[in-house]
Amino acid sequence: MNPTTTHDPRGGGHARLIFALGGDAQPNAEQREFELLPGVTVIGSGADADLRLAGLDDHHAEVRRDAADEYIYVDLGTSAGSRVDGQPAGEQTLHTGDRIEVGHWTLSFFREEFADHGRPYG
Repeated sequence: MNPTTTHDPRGGGHARLIFALGGDAQPNAEQREFELLPGVTVIGSGADADLRLAGLDDHHAEVRRDAADEYIYVDLGTSAGSRVDGQPAGEQTLHTGDRIEVGHWTLSFFREEFADHGRPYG
């Protein structure tokens, strides 16, 4: 019998985006995290974006939690585009450790393994 992880209908696993710190980060810089919302998290520079990042379109992208408790990254057709793990992204299921590039920002998706439905890395 293969061990599997459990499904958490509340969207468990502490799903979050973690900002990558670049080479010019201060030595005592604190890692910045943003906890994803239960339904849809809007990423952009607009006043109504959930995660506001300078230099992006008002509504640049979304991270959606679907009925299967997966988090889906969706580029909203911006001119700047987005990349997930170095590849252009339109709509893509996120897995723990995925790197998301939006504008000059780099974020990583993480969630605890117990919420990963028995599938590796995600």
